Amino acid sequence: MSIDEKKTDNPVLPPEQQNPLSGGIELLTKVLKSVFVILAVVIIALLIWFLTCGGSFIVDSTTESVIVLKFGKFHGEYKEGWHWFPPYPITKIIRIPTRKETVVSTAFLPSNAAKIRDSKAKTLMGNDAGSTLTPGVDGYALLKDNTIIHSEWSLTYRIASPEDFYQNCISREANAFSDAASEDFVSDGELKMVKLDAVSAMLRALLDAAVIEAGRTLDIEQTYYDPNNYLQTVRNILNRKIAALGIGIEMDNLTMTLISPPLKTRDAFQEFLLAKTTAQREVEEAKTFKAELEQKTSAETEKIVADGRLKKQQIIEETEADAKSFKEILEKYKDAPDATIISFTKQLAESLEQVREKYVISTDNASGSEVRLKINREPAKKKATPDDGKEAAK
Repeated sequence: MSIDEKKTDNPVLPPEQQNPLSGGIELLTKVLKSVFVILAVVIIALLIWFLTCGGSFIVDSTTESVIVLKFGKFHGEYKEGWHWFPPYPITKIIRIPTRKETVVSTAFLPSNAAKIRDSKAKTLMGNDAGSTLTPGVDGYALLKDNTIIHSEWSLTYRIASPEDFYQNCISREANAFSDAASEDFVSDGELKMVKLDAVSAMLRALLDAAVIEAGRTLDIEQTYYDPNNYLQTVRNILNRKIAALGIGIEMDNLTMTLISPPLKTRDAFQEFLLAKTTAQREVEEAKTFKAELEQKTSAETEKIVADGRLKKQQIIEETEADAKSFKEILEKYKDAPDATIISFTKQLAESLEQVREKYVISTDNASGSEVRLKINREPAKKKATPDDGKEAAK
């Protein structure tokens, strides 16, 4: 068969007589090509995102620290800035909050604690609540001297070492409570933010244990009447307990927001406190008076000593002057005895003329006798008054 005969056997049909499925196949091909292009673009975009931002994260240094795990193992800690790692599941990022958290303990408050703060407050047990304490309902601490005391505590803490916190408190390999570790997270894809509810509950229990332990060693004088000592003792015990855990938590502050004896005995405690305050004030006043008196006495003593030293110096100077004068007289006497005696006698006579009362006593040296006289001054004459005349007339 010739070529022309073959062409005649398979003539080219017009479009309206061709296979109706050929157009759909052609359209499907175009759609598949478009989808392929779109998928290629998406894959390329995902690849670019994976290599740039897929495993990136930014650390807010004021509120958190980031722990990076590679294949479930600790890789490093990051405290600030932008970082990139291969995304999940190669890398896991755990955000650990480092901001301050507050824990309040009311375990040692009674059910009528509102009345301790305000005597006019209403409570569930009524206005007369407080006459008794019900175990399991009212909280209290027992001190060394068997005194009951109520208190409320507020603890502020933060995670100072996120690495220690993860290794010793969160990590399943190192944490003895690993079965509950997953409950300490809020999952956000490969990012996990640690919740601190369990940590706060643990620290609240440690705080309560520290208060109880401090009560075993302190009495009412060292607690209610010396709250600073009570607070410092509890703080030291709690610090020791937290450090023993080694979980990277640091106590920022501890305050005792309330301390009170049982409501029924509070008036008696207040009266004792008032008496104690009054006694302390009087003691302080006595100490102040003592200090002022000592200061005044010291000043007077110094003045007397200074006057005595001055008088001593004057007497020494006068004595030295007299000695010098007598030495001069002695030298003159050696040169001219008679003239010196006459001159001295004349001076002595002139001096005696100035003396109002004179006593001259002569003794006999040969006989060895002595004459001793005790002479009182004559009483001063009293001037006559009109009353004296009346007395004389009587």
